[in-house]
Amino acid sequence: MPNYGHAVQFGVLIDAGSTAQEAADLAVHAEQAGLDLAAFAAGEMSGGAAGAGSDDVAAASRLDDDGASAGAAPGETPSARTMDDDGASAAAGPDPWTLATWAAARTERIALAVTGLSPGYRPPSVLARAAGSLSLLSGDRAAMALAGAVASAGTSADAAPVQVVPTDAEPAGVTPTEAATTEAGDTPLTEAIGVLRAMADTSTDAATYLGRHHTVTGAQPSPSLDREVPVWLTGSDERAARLAGALADGLVLDLEAAGGPAALARLNAIIDEAAASHDRDPREIRRLVVLPAVTDQPAFVDQSASVGRSALVDESVPADRSDQAEPVVPVRRTVHRTRMSTEDLVRLVVDEGVSGLLVRAGGASSSADLEHFSTHTASAVRATVAEALPGLGSQRIRRAGVRAKRHPGIDYEGVPESLVHTAVEPGDAAYGRLKSNYLRGGSPGLILRPETIEQVSDAVAYARRNPHLELGIRSGGHGISGRSTNNGGLVLDVGRMNAVEVVDEASRLVRLGPGARWRDVASALQPYGWSIGSGDYGGVGVGGLVTAGGLGFLSRHHGLTIDNLRAADLIVADGTRLRASEEENPEVFWAVRGAGANLGIVTSVEITASPVDQVGWAQLGFAAGDVAQFLQAFADAATSAPRQTTAFLLMGPPRGGSATAQVMAMVDSDDPDVVIEHLQPFAQIPTMIQQQVVIAPYAAVMNMFPEAPHQGRGDPVSRSGLLNQVTPDFTKAAARLLDSGTIGWFQLRTMGGAIGDMPAEATAFVHRDAVMHLTVMGSNAQRVDRHWEDLREHLSGLYLSFETDRSSQRLVDAFGEQGLARLRRLKAELDPHQVFRDNFAVPPADAVPPAEATPSAEATPSADAVPSADAVPSAHATPSARATPTNHAHRAGGAHD
Repeated sequence: MPNYGHAVQFGVLIDAGSTAQEAADLAVHAEQAGLDLAAFAAGEMSGGAAGAGSDDVAAASRLDDDGASAGAAPGETPSARTMDDDGASAAAGPDPWTLATWAAARTERIALAVTGLSPGYRPPSVLARAAGSLSLLSGDRAAMALAGAVASAGTSADAAPVQVVPTDAEPAGVTPTEAATTEAGDTPLTEAIGVLRAMADTSTDAATYLGRHHTVTGAQPSPSLDREVPVWLTGSDERAARLAGALADGLVLDLEAAGGPAALARLNAIIDEAAASHDRDPREIRRLVVLPAVTDQPAFVDQSASVGRSALVDESVPADRSDQAEPVVPVRRTVHRTRMSTEDLVRLVVDEGVSGLLVRAGGASSSADLEHFSTHTASAVRATVAEALPGLGSQRIRRAGVRAKRHPGIDYEGVPESLVHTAVEPGDAAYGRLKSNYLRGGSPGLILRPETIEQVSDAVAYARRNPHLELGIRSGGHGISGRSTNNGGLVLDVGRMNAVEVVDEASRLVRLGPGARWRDVASALQPYGWSIGSGDYGGVGVGGLVTAGGLGFLSRHHGLTIDNLRAADLIVADGTRLRASEEENPEVFWAVRGAGANLGIVTSVEITASPVDQVGWAQLGFAAGDVAQFLQAFADAATSAPRQTTAFLLMGPPRGGSATAQVMAMVDSDDPDVVIEHLQPFAQIPTMIQQQVVIAPYAAVMNMFPEAPHQGRGDPVSRSGLLNQVTPDFTKAAARLLDSGTIGWFQLRTMGGAIGDMPAEATAFVHRDAVMHLTVMGSNAQRVDRHWEDLREHLSGLYLSFETDRSSQRLVDAFGEQGLARLRRLKAELDPHQVFRDNFAVPPADAVPPAEATPSAEATPSADAVPSADAVPSAHATPSARATPTNHAHRAGGAHD
């Protein structure tokens, strides 16, 4: 195979003999010079020919995951090389992971790798976490390379294969590659790679690997990354090549030690053969070669004959071996230093499929050396290769273990070219943090992540071509309805379209991407002294909330979020772009504000910010002995408060005859006297047990809860309703519901004020006369509904962002008969084939309405999907304080979710 499809990278291999300062500086210089990769050598790749010291590397001490010596037969004497408390060689100089971490903090673009690692360097489970941490710190720029020469140690031809067994999956799903069924058997190296793979699998909650040298049972996987940390091998012989083909993501070899380009072709054939015998695509394995160093010191190799093609220029120079574990007497022998021309390097890429060209550098190397290599050699090679191999690197190549996790019935090969490199499959590193939303667990078969309008159109076209797949649209992933994920379907995640742009400062007009989080919007607008009302939690995505409603702490003074919307750009079902405003497509603009999920995918919105900077923020704690009386007192105070004040109530079921409740209230004023005056009626409610009131920026309130990965489980059961008035009969029924133990979470959000200023027919959100919004959550749909029916007579409509019952009657409750008829006509025009059908789908006019949802659809979701019954946030929390996840388990994501 002349080419393996990888874009060519140019880099530097930094010798381990460099001081820490020199090594880190070289990485910085490499980035400044325009190189792509900085590798820190450890062990066999350091200061000489890779793979030349196979026996020395094989003799290195190895540690298992408990820190004990492993890999030596009973009675064998471990290597004289000692290990420090971290498992690293005591004589190895600066720790390469520490150097890479330092370099990560000082660079922004260049990839960082540690090469030549022995399995005994650190337990592989620890190494997996170190790699994950480096990747997070660097922004997915990390790579590692294990010493491939160690394969010779402990090889057993009849060794039993070892399986990586995820705790929530059948062993049959493990591929032969991941099972380490190689000719090397259960060596420390093959098992180390198995542990690394198991720890990197974020599709499971716990990783298990059962081996002879390394065993990990029920371990928490490494951090979920955007890109998997590649596991390469270092070595320049046939054993390393076979292992790379069987198990690794790449091979880093020293061209001189291997025997030059002719030997490289032989090693490539070995890699390809080993890959094929393990059901792998040879393109999975990158080929990286180390060239002579960029340094004023000669490079030495252990060969006495000329290597490579006639184009190579040989210089006879003395060499002495100084990389042995034991001191040796220097020996002078005639060796050859190799210099390669630009044409030679081009042939390595075009003819041999090499995708990484590295030069050595040490303490004496200068930034000028690296600059010369980058600007003269690398640039010329890039240009020639681009002409010879157009489109090189345009395809994403997944390893066999990732492809094995693909779901049946999904056209993975048909993913649009513009989305290939950012798409996430079940075996990818990013899957663990994208598969679920905040409350609902999911296992989608494919996640597309567009970054541009054109890519959104491509994603919609893919969804249109695959109508058998469920479709979830995700912006922030906090929607209670959970429709932004699914099981086995397709998710369009617009989280990368997160721009926040001030369009016109005079009119406070702001343009937002659908993937922006409201915490980021608030922070970006704070220097202007502006705010946009946006629910009660900053982690919610713009796209979901701004197409559903947006009921937050500024709503009574500045209206719902949708009331401040001025325009929206969408990609509709046929893939075309549509702009909606009062002037352009006004009917669509009406529908977007409340029912946007049924019409298309919002790619940006223009919205008017309000002149809000500092606000009064209160968190009040109460002990409610008589729940009904307490609810009535809160409702009376909240609905009669001036419109500058918006209060939310959160409580769980009573315990020991009394319930605990928290009131969170915002006063749109920075005057302490006004804040106290507005809050005083709440302080009179019996019995207040905690209070904290501060003057703080609105952005601080939106950022008071830390961002956390979505780890939802099961299916949430949530019910939503709107109240036009809060009566004693309602509060008594609500008290009975709380006392029944069927719900773990109860919230009231105050409405009224500016929300009611907007005419009901102005937006698809029609319930402008409501004074309160109610949400309850439980773990069993039937039990919740039995008690919810007692409340339904007091309710008038609902807010879909907090509802999980998808029966057709809920559409009537949400939009009213007239509003629903209007939406059905528009749906027939814009989405007649119902591409957007999985988020409270409005059937097109003249279409048969969808069947009623069966009770079993929500019958027995996992209790993990429900906040704890006593999960009331501490009233002592400040806008900068941490909070438990249950403090914001109820946040809504709306249409896009």
